[in-house]
Amino acid sequence: MSRRLPLFTLALLLPALMAACGGSESVCLSDGVQYDELPEGAIFNGTCVSEGERFDDRYSCDMVEGPCRDEPHGTPSSQVTNPDPERLNDPDLDWAQAQAASCSCSCCHRDSGVSADIWSYDFEGGAWTDSMNTDRLRRLAEYPSHTGNVLSPEENFGFRRDETGMPTTDPDRLRAFLEREVMRRGD
Repeated sequence: MSRRLPLFTLALLLPALMAACGGSESVCLSDGVQYDELPEGAIFNGTCVSEGERFDDRYSCDMVEGPCRDEPHGTPSSQVTNPDPERLNDPDLDWAQAQAASCSCSCCHRDSGVSADIWSYDFEGGAWTDSMNTDRLRRLAEYPSHTGNVLSPEENFGFRRDETGMPTTDPDRLRAFLEREVMRRGD
């Protein structure tokens, strides 16, 4: 006998479950404006362009699905107290930054974006990963917990979002880079 909840029960519980998890039954665009459903022409969070291209060279960030944040966002700041200049020589630092720039993540996670205080791919206060706290680095290296709109690699120019918390064409390389960043910090 199946122990799954009937669909109508799940539909009744979903708003309460989302609120309890810090989510919202609304959806937002990258400017933080809330909608009951995404407007026509909206671009799913995690959509990417060809590797090596910048997302904002092809699309406007105005129509990208983004976070619904209850608290005001801040500006990016360094989360690293003792930066190691040697890490700037890691070729994966620039590669991973370019991966972020190729995807819609760059719309919210830029110095002027609604989620810049969480991390910013164009952070100017050091390496772009310095704008992330160590817990965020770990979360991006892990299998994602999101279950929303995830495009397949075939639909997303080879970028995957099913193995790491950030879209990438090479999940193993991204994970190894982020794990080295965690280890470097010693947290």
